[in-house]
Amino acid sequence: SSFERLVSLYNYHCNSVLDDHAPLLKKQIKERKSAPWFDGEYKALRANRRKAEKKWRKSSSVEDEENFKSLRDQCTALALKKKRSFFATQFWKHSFSSKSLFSFVDSFLDRDKSLVLPSSDSLKETVENFNTYFEEKIKKIRDKFEDLESTQVPVEPCYSGARLSEFSPTTIEELEEIITSCEIKSSSLDPLPAELFKENLSALLPTLKDLVNASISSGSLEGAKLAHITPLIKGE
Repeated sequence: SSFERLVSLYNYHCNSVLDDHAPLLKKQIKERKSAPWFDGEYKALRANRRKAEKKWRKSSSVEDEENFKSLRDQCTALALKKKRSFFATQFWKHSFSSKSLFSFVDSFLDRDKSLVLPSSDSLKETVENFNTYFEEKIKKIRDKFEDLESTQVPVEPCYSGARLSEFSPTTIEELEEIITSCEIKSSSLDPLPAELFKENLSALLPTLKDLVNASISSGSLEGAKLAHITPLIKGE
């Protein structure tokens, strides 16, 4: 449809703005997770231990070896102390809720708590089955109610003036006034973050105006009806 085409055009303009603001760069990195108790004090002591080790391996002196072993033992003791302190604090923080406590235990034991979904051949089939289930559930609930048509009292319409049969097309000026007067927020599905959208509003307004006018004239939002939905399974 024309509305879907305009949505694609809007997304294209947004991606162009995003590429100008933050061009895509590729870089290889190694993932190294830092321990939560790894702070500045432990980092400095470990750096001193490494220096002492290099010095000892270079000189091979007994004095440098003893200095290295002393710093090594200090590092081990400090790491154990900080681990105990960290976990004691975390267990106390999560002790007021059993759900929170078990979640914390799962996190530091590296238990994979992936989302549990019914088995199916495709995600689309899962979504359709999910939707059908709730439609049938609502229908069953409604069927349990008694037929209230006989008890309903007809209400006469209180308005007798002209009816609104169509919307007037919006303009760039009107749309800009509405957008700038509201608090702009964004979600992860939006092609641009809120701040970048504000900065480039003037460049996006013509496409936005066409989108709004196409929507109110056709009554369509195809291509723009997207949402993140995470179903929570009972008992998980």
